[in-house]
Amino acid sequence: MCSQWSSVAWRWLLTVSHRQAPVQSEPDYKASATSTTVAALDKNGNTEKGTIVYFTCAIMNFVKDSSGNTAGANVDDPTSSGVIQVAFPAGTDLSRLNTGDSLAVWGVDIGTFSGSNLFGATIQEVGISAAYMTDYTTGYSI
Repeated sequence: MCSQWSSVAWRWLLTVSHRQAPVQSEPDYKASATSTTVAALDKNGNTEKGTIVYFTCAIMNFVKDSSGNTAGANVDDPTSSGVIQVAFPAGTDLSRLNTGDSLAVWGVDIGTFSGSNLFGATIQEVGISAAYMTDYTTGYSI
């Protein structure tokens, strides 16, 4: 499925996973976010590109950048069929995140990107560059 991405997706993750922290304070950044869902982001593709968004999700599996470092995750909403990819904020403690964990994410909608899976099919997925996350399962926040 979406966990088997080509180098296109990994380059995207490498690019967004090495960015700087937001200029706004954390409370101001979170207050400015548009509340949405994984299903809406997935369905609408580039519609909210560039928008600061907030949503809840569950970690399906972790994805690596072109250097082999875990840089994000494919996430879904267990109540819908949507899947999107989240690039973790710089400094994320990966030992505190697990497959299946429930997250709240605040970040910028990067829009859709394309890649090929291992079967050679071209697929598209929405990417979110997370600025802040809260893991409701473990209590971890960044």
